[in-house]
Amino acid sequence: MAKGIKTGGRKKGTPNKSQQDVQVLLDAVFKQVDPIEKLVNLLHKPLDAGVEARVLLRLLEYRYGQPRQEISGLNGGALQIQIVSAIERPARRGDFPS
Repeated sequence: MAKGIKTGGRKKGTPNKSQQDVQVLLDAVFKQVDPIEKLVNLLHKPLDAGVEARVLLRLLEYRYGQPRQEISGLNGGALQIQIVSAIERPARRGDFPS
């Protein structure tokens, strides 16, 4: 990038081709198997089916994205951030007491 101007690569908003290929593949798989129904069925099976459930969840996240997670403060208010530092620097020659 030269002086804040885009000089090459994909144009803004152009999807990644490899990601498009994977999404097309997943769409074909999901046409044959309903991932939500399969996941619900897996969750009722013993723990060894958990691996398959985690894989399916990851595929769903890859295809449809992770759910948006809202972060808020107390009682749904604004989030407040307080930075506290406990670092004391050693006195140097020429420093005056405060």
